[in-house]
This record gives sequence, C-alpha cells and structure tokens, in this order.
Amino acid sequence: MEEEAAHLASFPALSPYGIIEIGCDGSVRFVNPAAMTTLAQLGLDPDARQFLPGTPEELVLLRSLCEQTPQTQELHLGKATFLRVVAAPPGDDSLRVYALDITDRKKMEEALWKSEEAIRALNADLEERVHRRTAELEAANKELEAFSYSVSHDLRSPLRSIDGFSQAFLEDFGSAVPEEGREDLERVRRATQRMGRLIEDMLLLSRVTRREMHVQETDMSALATDVAEELARDDPQRDVQLSIEPGMAATGDPQLLRIVLVNLLGNAWKFTSKHEQAHVSVGTVRDPEHGPAFFVRDDGAGFDAKYKEKLFVAFQRLHAQEEFPGTGIGLATIQRAVRRHGGDVWAEGEVDRGATFYFTIPDLHVSYSARGEQP
Repeated sequence: MEEEAAHLASFPALSPYGIIEIGCDGSVRFVNPAAMTTLAQLGLDPDARQFLPGTPEELVLLRSLCEQTPQTQELHLGKATFLRVVAAPPGDDSLRVYALDITDRKKMEEALWKSEEAIRALNADLEERVHRRTAELEAANKELEAFSYSVSHDLRSPLRSIDGFSQAFLEDFGSAVPEEGREDLERVRRATQRMGRLIEDMLLLSRVTRREMHVQETDMSALATDVAEELARDDPQRDVQLSIEPGMAATGDPQLLRIVLVNLLGNAWKFTSKHEQAHVSVGTVRDPEHGPAFFVRDDGAGFDAKYKEKLFVAFQRLHAQEEFPGTGIGLATIQRAVRRHGGDVWAEGEVDRGATFYFTIPDLHVSYSARGEQP
C-alpha cells in the first residue's frame, strides 16, 4: 500500500504541468517542480493566491463553486506569457490549481488572426479591383456594342444603294453590256446582299445583348412548331420529317427563345438540304453534367467534333460558303441568348451523320406525364 501511495504521489511531482495546492486559509500546501519553474521564469513567488481571490471568505466561496464545476480562466503574465488555470477541489478543504503554459498557442492564434486580417484585406482589395475592372469592361462592351450597332445601321443604306443601282443598271443597260460585265455586276449584287445579311445578323446579335428581357412562361413546343411551319412554308419542296416533343415549357423571354429556335431549326433545315428526306427532332433530355436540356437534332451534314469549340465563335464557319451559305453569326447569337437566361449551349456531331445542339434554360419544365416519366 505504501508503494502504491508513493507511486500515486509521484504523478503530481512529475507532471509537466504546474500544480499548486492551497488551503482555504490561504496557505500554500504543495507546489510541484513544473509550477516552481514556470513561476521562477516569470519572477513570481510560488503562491497560487496570485491566481485566486486572496481572502479566506473568497476562497471558501470559490471552493464551493469549484465543487459544482471546475473554474477555468486564462491569465496573461509578463510580456508574452499566457497560462490556462483550472481550479478544482481535491476532496478536502483545499483548492488545487493546475496551470498550463499556452503561450505558443496564443502566438499561433495571434498569427492566425493577423493572417486572416491580411486575407480579408487582400480579398477586399481584389473585390474592389474586380468591381472596377468589371465596370470598365461593361462600359467598354457598351461602347463597342453601340459602335457596332451604329456602323451596322449606317452601312445598310449605302449597301442597298449599291445593290439597287446595280440592278437598275442591268435592267436599263444590260443588253449593251458584255456577258462578262453582267456577271461581274451580279457578283457585286451577291456580295452586297451577303454583306447586308451579315449586317442584319450583327444587328440581331447586338439586339440580343442589349434587349431588355421580359420573362414569362413560354410554351416551347408551340414555339418550335410555329418556327418549323414557317420554314416549311418558305421551302415547300423540302421533305422534312419533323418530331416535336409535346409539353415542353420554359420560363424566359419569348422573343429570345424564339431567336434560339429560329437559328437552330434554320440550321437543321439548311444542313439537311442535301438529303431527299431529312429528319429533324426537338425535345428534352437529362444531361448528366448540365441537367435538363432542350435539344434540336438533325441527320444532315454534321461537323468534325474536334472543331466543336469554334462553333459558337462569331464568324467561324466549318463549311464552305458555296456548300452552305451563311454569315457565321447564328450560333454566337444562340449562345448569347441562352446565356442571358443563365443557361448553356453545346453540340455533338459527326461528319455526314448529323448534329445535335443542346441548350439549357434554368427554369425548364417538361410535361413528364406526356412522356410517361417521373420528374
């Protein structure tokens, strides 16, 4: 028993944490070596009363509190020393004080706080820079759009004059002009007409960007049907098998959504023009990456998948003008209209095996009951 008692008694003496025991009369009963070392380094007497109330009445009250819950506090001693002090009764009429040097932890906390302050200051500076650059970019874009609109608008009148005077010249003096001259004038007319279409498409692209949005519930199935019927009326000799999924709807700007479908279905019509019978379908799909999406699919000329990143860049074309006429702005217009809704657009295709264009509108709704599916 004596050996066991001596063994247990050695624990406080060998503890790396400071331990001081004080009686309720204020007398110091025990100070372990770790406490002696810490207090000596601080130039303090080995007296726990400097950590606790000094009068016997206050000590008795503190001991009563400690019997319910050990009392803990942090002390700042000296220039840069912090102690975490816990007072607890050992079971008799005394109090035992345990002191842990937390100076290193406090230094780390201070360094962390300073780092966080520096990060907050850096973030504030970055936010200010981003805000300033964003404002500058928006101003530059508005100026560029205004310039583009003005130039495009001002160019239309002289182009119409060139085309009109060329036509009048051919009608009035065509018989007196050699065949080669008439062909040259026809080339002038075709070039001015193509430039006119390009300007119209540029103006449309500008309007898509600048136009104020009027968001409402839009019947995408009805919209696609209306666009397809217009294409069929304009090109009655075409044999196009069209499939449009019923019950499609989205919350968006009907005019912008119509522009999207006009361009996508117009492309499907154009790039299937080499087929005697073409197949075009409009529907919805759950894309694993993008979620619910609309699609327009055709079995036409398709495209080389390695060039798909160029599809939505203005003036980029993957087919020769002689093969499939166009300005190269339609897909850029689609992308801009879709992104104004907060959506995205992408494509899949294979040469001579058709193409599928997908686009998302965040508020896309599908009549799942019409498709026999669950949402």
